[in-house]
Amino acid sequence: MRPSAMHLDLPFGVRVGLALAFLACVSMIELARRGREAVRWRLSLVLVGCALLGAGFGIAVDSITVRLSPDYFAWGKALGDGPGLTGRALRLGSMAGGSAGVTYGAILIVAARGRAVSAPLRHAWSIPCLAALGGLAGGLLAPWLRTVPDEAPFLDPSREGQALLRVWCAHSGVYLGSLLGLVWAIRNVRKSPPINKEGRIGVPE
Repeated sequence: MRPSAMHLDLPFGVRVGLALAFLACVSMIELARRGREAVRWRLSLVLVGCALLGAGFGIAVDSITVRLSPDYFAWGKALGDGPGLTGRALRLGSMAGGSAGVTYGAILIVAARGRAVSAPLRHAWSIPCLAALGGLAGGLLAPWLRTVPDEAPFLDPSREGQALLRVWCAHSGVYLGSLLGLVWAIRNVRKSPPINKEGRIGVPE
């Protein structure tokens, strides 16, 4: 096999374990070198906290939407309509939410440079809140939506087709709302008072 064609496809759980091991190693190395001045272990906890928050939110959303429209996950997410669809949908929600949580957490950590390490978590509340509002708005506005692919089954006037359309719009609203929440969180983090160098516990330079 050519090197360009090789790729490493690790299970999601293995990737999570490797990421946690990496964070633990980096944190312990800095803790051993800097002692009480070490901050990366706190930043690692922020990332883990954001990941757990995102995973929990993803599970909560998909636990509702998979009941409203199993077809959205069976057809739209290609999870199949066999037994265990709910479990597969919740697993997908935890993976997507956790990945988004880590990404958003990393962005907030960069935005919090010079601020308290806790600033990202203190202001991350706006992300799930606006995501939930966006999902609710998307579901409510679904009946007025007309720009959907012609081949999509949610054009079916049946009850199942309308439910799929609502769930599709709700998920789109969640994505948009989470981005707006991230922008709001960044704004609030940047407005947090900086910590002076004598008592600095913020992101290291």
